[in-house]
Amino acid sequence: MIRLVASALFLLLTAAPIASASGFSPGDILVALANGTVEVRSPDGTLKSIMSGPLTGEAKGMAIAANGDLLVAYQWTADHSNGNTVGVYRPDGSFAGTFGGTVNCQPLAVFVDRVGNVYVSESQCLSRILKFDSSGTLLQRFYVNSDYIGAWWMDMAPDGCTLFYTSSGRNIERYDVCADTQLPNFNSAPLPGTQFSGALGLRILPDGTVLLADREDIKRLDSSGNLFAVYPPSPEYGFAALTTDPDGQTFWVTDTARSLLLRLDIAQGTTSALFHTTAAPKGVVVVPFPSCTRPFQYN
Repeated sequence: MIRLVASALFLLLTAAPIASASGFSPGDILVALANGTVEVRSPDGTLKSIMSGPLTGEAKGMAIAANGDLLVAYQWTADHSNGNTVGVYRPDGSFAGTFGGTVNCQPLAVFVDRVGNVYVSESQCLSRILKFDSSGTLLQRFYVNSDYIGAWWMDMAPDGCTLFYTSSGRNIERYDVCADTQLPNFNSAPLPGTQFSGALGLRILPDGTVLLADREDIKRLDSSGNLFAVYPPSPEYGFAALTTDPDGQTFWVTDTARSLLLRLDIAQGTTSALFHTTAAPKGVVVVPFPSCTRPFQYN
């Protein structure tokens, strides 16, 4: 295993709040925040606008639906007055209601597969992964194993059946959604880390390797589940969600502890840009271009 070091200096931009208005376009970076809003950033990371609606719980995982809408997982507010559902935003930035009704408890990740089905994870309570069709009709409930607590972030293998997911523990777990069967963990051995570690956002890359946000750092595993690289740490153990950029060379990751969005090089782990977010960032997704054959998720 190699440990990759950060670049000595990177771009630092402080973003001032901007009123909601313009919506989002292909290539934009969307960042879900703890205050329930969603930042819309240009492909270079510059803040363009902020989308908001009636849901005020923490905004978590996101995905672009087959019709182009943005799906956002919202957790409960402190008084349980709203949230615990998936909100919908149109590309013009308007809030369009909820998707699929309420879940059992604390939805976290949203993933859209190649045919438009939507998967939503429950991070607490029954800790299931729910499968909906594109219209929001519930198709299946998967009672998956929990490594620590609940089902957290997700990504689908190219076979369209093997769902990779995390549970804030020391493993990347897998479930066959076609056979409705729990599979062995992806990683060949429990992931190393401190008491503050916890497997969160993940992304399967085209070469079969996997990027994982593990709170304290970013880990990369080969296609057999062996850890072979660890990227620079978050000083305050804040790495949570990540998603790849359309350039195929970089990825975006949220640092919730420091309210930052970072852009890193996949091969080297060096940081090329860093942006302050207007609240603690929880999820991140890049709006796909029409030519993309695979929807981007949360992650």
